[in-house]
Order: sequence, then structure tokens, then C-alpha cells
Amino acid sequence: MGRNAWRGARPATSASGSRRRWSRALGVALGVVLTVAVPGTATAGAAGDQQTRGAAPVGLWSGTINFTGAEVEATMSFRADGTMCALQPPGPDGGADGSGRWWRTGPSAFAFRGLERFFNASGTTTGYLRFSHQAVLVGPAEFTSTGQGTYYDADGMELGTTPATAHLRKVSGQSQPC
Repeated sequence: MGRNAWRGARPATSASGSRRRWSRALGVALGVVLTVAVPGTATAGAAGDQQTRGAAPVGLWSGTINFTGAEVEATMSFRADGTMCALQPPGPDGGADGSGRWWRTGPSAFAFRGLERFFNASGTTTGYLRFSHQAVLVGPAEFTSTGQGTYYDADGMELGTTPATAHLRKVSGQSQPC
């Protein structure tokens, strides 16, 4: 499945078509968290800042997201301030924008969550995804994660939740601007 397969994903008229399209979009969305603030997900206070400042997984990561029998490519940037974003630009059929937060949960573990908005070629919102993952660092340059995402249509009506796993490798120790 190509890197741009999710672009322009919108609910189909049949239940199975809608489920298949949203499942494809979910894999990318879990890894493609772009640049919109996520209310209620900020790390609280100075203790939270110390947990994220300068610690792994800070940097640029690339790999795959697996969900409901499909696999998609993802690129994510984790910043020292606890923010994260994706680096896939929108295409002619539309795309997504969103953001998330990450925080340490242990010496070799972290979690991340966020919100993503899907839009068509004219910029009209076609749906949303709220996602949450628990990740484990496998050495200094690799992580795996498990989590789930819940899809919503453009009006905020819940369409379903699906589990996902991710496997990403560090491309650079330098994070990219969100």
C-alpha cells in the first residue's frame, strides 16, 4: 500500500467500503500526526517537562503502521518539548493535519496521543481520528508501539475504533519543526 493511499479517504456508501477506507486511513493517521493542538494532552508542570526534555524518542522516525490486515508507511518527528508531528505534505486529493503529545512512561518506554483532521482537495474536513499508543524503545534507534484509534465523520459522529501496531526506526537525532 502506498504512502498516499489514505489521501481523500471519506466514508463510502456501503458499510464494508466505509470500514475498509477508514481502516486504511487509520494506519497512516496513527503515524501521521501533523500540526494541530490537542486539548487536554499536554504534560503537566515542570516534572512533565523534565520527563520529555532531551530524552528518547527525540528525533525523526520512519517505519510502518499495521492495522486490520494492512500496512502503511509513516514518518514522525518527536520534539524535546513533548510535541510530535508528521512530515507528509497533502496531495492533490487532500490529506490530513493534526498533532500530538508524547511523554516518558519509563526508562525505555513512552506514550503518545493526538488528534488528526482529514480533508479533501478543497480543504473541506471529511473526518477526524483520535489516537493513543504505548511505545517501547528497542535500543536507541528503534521503537514498537501498540494502540488504537477512533474515527469520527466531519460532524463528529463516531464511526468506529480499531487497534494498531507500529515499528519505526530513527532516521535522525534531530527532530523536525512542527
